[in-house]
Amino acid sequence: MKQKFFLFTLCFFLSFLLTGCGSKSNSNNELICYERGYAAFYTLEENGIVTSNNTRYERSALTAAHKNLPYGTKIKVTNLNNGRSVNLTITDHNMPEGDYIIKLSEKAASELAASVNDEFSIDIIKWG
Repeated sequence: MKQKFFLFTLCFFLSFLLTGCGSKSNSNNELICYERGYAAFYTLEENGIVTSNNTRYERSALTAAHKNLPYGTKIKVTNLNNGRSVNLTITDHNMPEGDYIIKLSEKAASELAASVNDEFSIDIIKWG
């Protein structure tokens, strides 16, 4: 009885972990992962700083930071409040404190017409 309860509890908690990110393969056998949440933004003062992969952050580049995605991963970010999308490259892993899923460059935020209260989705186009 205890073993069944343990297995049920384990499955229950694993289902919560997996609901934020579903995956499937497209016709090119590339991994596509979906993640939803809020974005942080690079500030003007951060322009030119060295990112965690030893490149300089350029506010006019279509780049982003993500905690777990490898450098060079191509993603499509969609602003769920207005439907605008942009393709970005992961160039940094430094994320601010909080429940943010991504940190957007100034140009990316501009193209998405993003604001602090908007919710975003991430579609992975090409892994790493």
